[in-house]
Amino acid sequence: MRNSWIAAAVVLLMSSVGGAQTTRPATPSADEAKMNGKALASLDRVLPAVNFDGVGFGDVLDFLKDVSGVKIVAPWDKLKAVGVEKNKPMTLNVRNEKFADVLNVVLVKAAGKPGVLGCTVEQGEIVIVVKGATTQPK
Repeated sequence: MRNSWIAAAVVLLMSSVGGAQTTRPATPSADEAKMNGKALASLDRVLPAVNFDGVGFGDVLDFLKDVSGVKIVAPWDKLKAVGVEKNKPMTLNVRNEKFADVLNVVLVKAAGKPGVLGCTVEQGEIVIVVKGATTQPK
C-alpha cells in the first residue's frame, strides 16, 4: 500500500514539475521508497517567502536544498550542454508557494523557457534532468 502511494506521488510530482524522463527502475527498493517519500513530502511543503535578486542558479538550488532538507543534484555538464549556466542570475519573489512550484519556476527561468528542464526523485534526492535526454545523471 505504501509503495503504491509513493508511486502515485512520483507520478504527481513528475506532472507538477515537468514530467522529466528517467532511466531509473520503476520499482524502488523499500529503503529507497522511504527516502523518496521524504523527498516527495518536502516538495509539497509551502514556503512562506522566496526572494532572490540576481542570485546565481547554483546558489538558488543550494538555498532550496537548505530550506527543504533534501539534496538537489544538478548535473552541470548536462545542463551546460543545453545552455543552462550555473551562475545565471535569477530574480524571484514569491510567497506561500509549494516547494515543487517554486522549483518548477526556477527551472524554467534557468533554461529560459519551459520544457527544457525537469526533475525526478531518486534515492531520496531531487535530481535535475534535461527533458528528452536518453540518459540521465544517475
